[in-house]
Amino acid sequence: MTTDDTQVPQPDLPRDHSWGRTGVDLIKALALPLVTLVLGYWFNSSLNERQQVESNIRLYAEMMGRREEADSNLRKDMFN
Repeated sequence: MTTDDTQVPQPDLPRDHSWGRTGVDLIKALALPLVTLVLGYWFNSSLNERQQVESNIRLYAEMMGRREEADSNLRKDMFN
């Protein structure tokens, strides 16, 4: 074996187009809109669910008020 066949170690030079660096940048670029989309969907669905619950509570309270009013009118008419 001659000295010409041996490999001389190369110093680690920064690579501008390495997949490791580009992959991380790509993941960061895609993660932000994806996280924003997921959080927006979650917030919107929780807000819609809360509004539906509040609407049901208002409807129930209104129906109970009408029922009590009808009962009061019936009792009043029975005693007259």
